[in-house]
Amino acid sequence: ISYEIPLTLCVLSISLLSNSS
Repeated sequence: ISYEIPLTLCVLSISLLSNSS
């Protein structure tokens, strides 16, 4: 499913931002 990849990237990005804070 094509939307799963960008969705995962978005989640990872949010996780990284949260981890950075």
